[in-house]
This record gives sequence, C-alpha cells and structure tokens, in this order.
Amino acid sequence: MYRCPICNQPLTVLEKSALCVSKHNFDRAKSGYFNFLLKNQTIFRGDHPTQIDARRNFLSKDFYLPLANQVNEIIASHHPSSLIDAGCGEGYYTHAIKKENPTCQVYGFDISKEAVEKAAKQDRDIHYCVSSVNRLPYRNNSSDMITSLFAPIDEEEFHRVLSESGILLVISAHPEHLLELKAVAYDTLVRHEHKSLSHSKLKLVDQKEFSFTLDLVQPDITHLFNMTPYGFRTAPKGKVRIEEKENLTVTAKFIIETYQKQI
Repeated sequence: MYRCPICNQPLTVLEKSALCVSKHNFDRAKSGYFNFLLKNQTIFRGDHPTQIDARRNFLSKDFYLPLANQVNEIIASHHPSSLIDAGCGEGYYTHAIKKENPTCQVYGFDISKEAVEKAAKQDRDIHYCVSSVNRLPYRNNSSDMITSLFAPIDEEEFHRVLSESGILLVISAHPEHLLELKAVAYDTLVRHEHKSLSHSKLKLVDQKEFSFTLDLVQPDITHLFNMTPYGFRTAPKGKVRIEEKENLTVTAKFIIETYQKQI
C-alpha cells in the first residue's frame, strides 16, 4: 500500500520501520504511525494545537455523530476493501469508519504530527501516517475509496491513488454552515462560495445537502468556534462575544459529493 515519498518505490512495512529498495528508511513511532513528511514539505504544519484540542473536545461529545453515520451509510453502499481518510486530524471520523467497516483496511493521514499522534494512540487497527496531501505515500491505484472531510484536496494525487472506478467522498461546509455562530462573532455575515472538483477524470456521480441542528452551551460553543478557521480570523471583540454566549442553537449544514475515478 505504501510507497516511498522520496523515490516512489514500494515500501516494505516491518514491525518498527518501513524500507524501500533504495534503502530509504522510516521509523514507526511508539504510537504506531509513520512520518512520511519530507523536510521540504514542512512549511505548512497543519492545524494549530489549540484548534486540534478544541476539535477533539467538541467531537468527543458526538455532536457530529449524524454526519459520521451519514458517511458510513455512503461507504457501506460501495463496499471498499481499502480506504484512505485524507486529512484525518485526530481520527474521529476515521475511527467511526473502521468501527463500522471492520474488514476494510483503513488508512489515515494528516500533515499535523500532533493530530496523527492523538489518532494513532486511539486505534492501532488503523494505519496512520504524517504526510502532505500533495505527495501521498500510497501506491498507484491502491485504494478503493478516499474520504475527505473539510480537508485540502490534491485532485491529481487522489486520482493517482484511487483504484479503477474508485470512489472519492468529499464533505465540505455548506455556505450556510454555522451561520448562527458567525452571527455572534461578526457584525456582517459573509457566505463562502462552494466549488466542486474540476478534474476531468473524477466524475461527480452524486451531490446532496445534509444538515442537523445543535443546542449548545458553554464551553461547547467556544470549542466549536475554535475548531473552525473562525477562531484565528476573528477580531478579539468577536471572540469575547462567543465566550460570553451562554447558549446557542446552530445549524450544521454540509455538501456531500461522491466522485468516481475515470480511466
């Protein structure tokens, strides 16, 4: 499944390391993951620890369990034998996928070492690694399915790694996602624009919206805010308003897109 990020040769995975024929060697961390991130790929380090902790605190209460269940329903309809969770973070969705698909070989990667460390400690049955999305450490045509939940996408790399007729499942925030939360933090609401993928050989076969409401109190309101990019893009006065908000009903709304690899 793995290939060397340096020379693209297959990696032989041993108990404590992964080795290619060119003798490039990668040690396995004590928690079980590999770090395939090269030095020239470390300019962007992924999510800030504050964002990682906020996301873990929020998701650990299963507020987004309806979304995880929806993802698993779609996965079950495709019966993959191998799956990569791209930009897996601390592994909330990855863990849910493996739990519902125990016979599937599940892989997860993220550019954040801190996030992958937390994910790997949670579940040794999942193959985790640290990697850039722009140079995936997986062999050509090696995975039946890739899931990408709110994560960066390299369309060419995903197409390369997907098996023949493989499925790419993309979950992104709807322009109306968490509008109630934004209304507290900002004086003027700005909706982002949604863009579907443009790769000529990744065919959009299904697109739908999915939403649910959440009744939140503190500190969950602040955790939700800080796990999103809003936590770093908001003026101090907006952050104060979030922290002082005692209760809030928010609408979580997503766009779910299924793509199929074309040869």
